[in-house]
Amino acid sequence: MTKQILTTLSIAALGIASYATTYMQVTTDDGKITYYDVVHVKESKFVTEEVTPDINHKFEYVDLGLPSGTLWATCNVGATTIEGFGDYFAWGETEPNKDCYNMNNYKWAVGLYTEFLSLEKYNSSYPGTIDSLTTLLPEDDAATANWGADWRMPTKEEFRELIDNCTYVGTSVKGVSGVKFTALNGCSVFFPLAGYKYAIDPSNSSNRHLFDFECVNHADDAYYWTSSLDTTYESSAHVFSYCYSPVTTLIRCDGLPVRAVRVEKSSDIVIPADTTLIDSTSNDSSDVALPSSYEITNMQVIKDNMEVVCYDVDHVTDVTFVTEADINHEYVDLGLPSGTLWATCNVGAITPTDAGNCFSWGETEYGTDYYWDGRTKYGNNNDGLMTLLPEDDAATVNWGADWRMPTKEEAQELVDNCKCEYDDGVGRVKLVGPNGNSIVFTYTNPAVYVGYFWLSSLDEEDGSLLVLYVGSEGIRSGGEFIFYPVSGISSQKWNSRISSSQCFNVRPVRSKPLP
Repeated sequence: MTKQILTTLSIAALGIASYATTYMQVTTDDGKITYYDVVHVKESKFVTEEVTPDINHKFEYVDLGLPSGTLWATCNVGATTIEGFGDYFAWGETEPNKDCYNMNNYKWAVGLYTEFLSLEKYNSSYPGTIDSLTTLLPEDDAATANWGADWRMPTKEEFRELIDNCTYVGTSVKGVSGVKFTALNGCSVFFPLAGYKYAIDPSNSSNRHLFDFECVNHADDAYYWTSSLDTTYESSAHVFSYCYSPVTTLIRCDGLPVRAVRVEKSSDIVIPADTTLIDSTSNDSSDVALPSSYEITNMQVIKDNMEVVCYDVDHVTDVTFVTEADINHEYVDLGLPSGTLWATCNVGAITPTDAGNCFSWGETEYGTDYYWDGRTKYGNNNDGLMTLLPEDDAATVNWGADWRMPTKEEAQELVDNCKCEYDDGVGRVKLVGPNGNSIVFTYTNPAVYVGYFWLSSLDEEDGSLLVLYVGSEGIRSGGEFIFYPVSGISSQKWNSRISSSQCFNVRPVRSKPLP
């Protein structure tokens, strides 16, 4: 029944077309709700596939008799044999096997590696979010996420312990080159030379990690992530490397295999201490005894940028279609004198970092053809209206009667009472209220480092349109430009309101909290 309902809803999503933003709302059994703008959903379908289970099943590990008692898995995450390369992960990411590994698509980075890079997690001194985390948390650990809570990625100290307490030599298993570690108790573990993947400029090998370069695999070496951050250069993390240096570092966006460890024995399969896992003379191995495959059905949401999001249908409790007015949009009490509550995102956006939709002033529908002759209404001798009516307010029409576009006075109050700061990431500024709460504005016009947001008021002197602007300004100091965050109100002195150049975003406000 669940699958039938979801199938019907998913197919229905593809036929929706409206100027009002419509979202496919997916609710999972953990209470998480995810929204997808149907304009950007290319396809939604169900895929049933046969998979070898990971997280709820058994994996082989080896007790090497190490001082810490650490138990090492016999194969890489994503592999089914000890010589298999398995999956490749960026450090701190749990989804494997991207088409290319670079800073442009790295989960915890904003900006390019060579310029304007900031880190949003695992950072104590780099530009970005400061959290002082130096070891991966379980939710960002590829071993934990894919194999279960008993497994994790090794720390650099655990890799060092492996190196210091074992003899290791280059060998091969079933024709796959690798390195074998043999402990004093006779047990051994094999690491194939799976290499690592990264972006590189084919015409200049010194240019790396940029999004528009091709992805290559640096083979002929064993590179494996540790869970430890490089605290000297926090854009990097520690890795094990057989051919280069036992413990070195690589850029966090690179794609490397992962070998899991655990600290407690369990019903998972353990290799006895008197068993040699690998016979280096015969190039033979003991295959990992994984359980038999079974079928799983996933709901796939395929976006227009070809990103695919998968949901296990057993964990999907509801799929429905909603408009922006159906969503309980979040807002922030900044402690302003008037008590005005500011939304955390723009109309047409779900998160504060999304730009949302672009509107002409006085229009409530978005699109590419911004045409409404505002000269027939507002600010003229016929009606004398200087503030948008609800029926012409993009916030009210799209989000509901409790929301509206801010007035000039409300925007001025925001600017006068809030501290303007850079947010964690490129192209974002936050305004911090008197009570310490804050809201984020994304540059909707990055070419000029500023975002413009419509106000509902016309200028009382000449009837021109007004906007709130939030962004960066630069001053020249010692031959260099120094940028600093700014916010204010600008009067847009245009003769007409029908030009597409007057397409700006809308940040709603409300006067009272949700009931």
